[in-house]
Amino acid sequence: MIKSNRRAVLRVVIIYVLLAFLWIFLTDQLVIRLTTDTDAITLIQTYKGLAFVVFSGVVIFFLLSQELRKRENAWLEYAHERNRLLDRLWQKHSELEQAYDKTIEGWARALEMRSQEVQEHSLRVTEIAVRLGESMGLQREELNHLRRGSLLHDIGKMCIPDSILLKEGPLDDDERAMIEQHPNIGFDLLGPIEFLRPALDVPHYHHEKWDGSGYPQGLKGEEIPLAARIFSVVDVWDALTSNRTYRLAVTPEQAQAYIRGESGKAFDPEVVHAFLKLLSEEPHIFPNGHYERK
Repeated sequence: MIKSNRRAVLRVVIIYVLLAFLWIFLTDQLVIRLTTDTDAITLIQTYKGLAFVVFSGVVIFFLLSQELRKRENAWLEYAHERNRLLDRLWQKHSELEQAYDKTIEGWARALEMRSQEVQEHSLRVTEIAVRLGESMGLQREELNHLRRGSLLHDIGKMCIPDSILLKEGPLDDDERAMIEQHPNIGFDLLGPIEFLRPALDVPHYHHEKWDGSGYPQGLKGEEIPLAARIFSVVDVWDALTSNRTYRLAVTPEQAQAYIRGESGKAFDPEVVHAFLKLLSEEPHIFPNGHYERK
């Protein structure tokens, strides 16, 4: 770039010097041929000097305009090529993201092979969690991580034996301890995948509670990532309003009362407020029941 600038400046200087030399030489020859009168020559030289100033300005303007036009055309060509490459890069990025997302959906569907309710649960809570995140002001990238984490929130259960995962009735202490390992299992499974690391807050922490009584790490309050706090409310809502192997679903009103009662205990009060507001304003996104305005 520096060498190119120097060549351009040198080219303008050389052209200007040549034209100035020709102007002076040719006009002096013309004056000599026209007259030998000293006063006339002096007057002509004065006007010639003024004309040279005008001539110089025109020449410099023309030469610089040409150089600027060349640079402008070069810049426009560069910008066009850059934009074309950026469009191709963005297209490839989008295609790669879509491929990743299809893979994630495939992993979520894999749970269907063990428990139909789990797969349907993942799809339902993902839609609601993303909409709740939108209503709380999460940005596009944060919502993408929330969606992926929601789809994969129970991926750790793939390593839980069927005798525990599909058991009818209450779990004993050892079985409960095994179930409570699924967030850590999910984190260990997905942690090596760099693309998914920002989404792991949901699989890893969605069973933490606002008052610190949750698992696997006993995080409290805002120590729990926001995505996990959002998802935990949605997760419990859907679990309560769905039939499970060990109990029947409760009514939407009962589930709502439970969530409100757990505000400040299991759940972030701000998230509970946003959830109940969404439940009231957009009941159509809740497939397991609706809430009538009072």
